[in-house]
Amino acid sequence: MAKVRSGNRLAVIPGMNHMLKDSPVDRGANLQTYNQPDLPLSAGLVPLLADYFLSK
Repeated sequence: MAKVRSGNRLAVIPGMNHMLKDSPVDRGANLQTYNQPDLPLSAGLVPLLADYFLSK
């Protein structure tokens, strides 16, 4: 997305998986987060999303 639209920036959030949740590095433990909808979004993601949507 950072390349598609000018003004966007790339953000890498360490420890966040594709389910947008913090997860362990261990593959098995990481996969377990995919079945846990009650886990919160990664704390690093929330401020970035708020900044993105509130600045548009």
